[in-house]
Amino acid sequence: MNRKLRIELGNELVLALDANPSTGYSWEAAFDDGSLALLKQEYRSASDLIGGGGKTIFTFRPVKEGVSTIVLRYRRPWEPEPIKTVSFEVTVS
Repeated sequence: MNRKLRIELGNELVLALDANPSTGYSWEAAFDDGSLALLKQEYRSASDLIGGGGKTIFTFRPVKEGVSTIVLRYRRPWEPEPIKTVSFEVTVS
């Protein structure tokens, strides 16, 4: 599923996705670094419980106007295929 987003040049785009690194899965981002800059990727736990889930948060800043795609894959590093893929079509004006 390709979600469409609009952002103005100079603003930041923040994407938060459910995650649980204790399972071995993590989010990885694929994007055109000539159009978008990844400022930060961080995990925030939703609880103090061991093995509890949380959110992986990506913060992007557009570098130039135009249309770009961000593809986020939730996978284990040793497995070839992700269990979930989310994509965003980002229009920067």
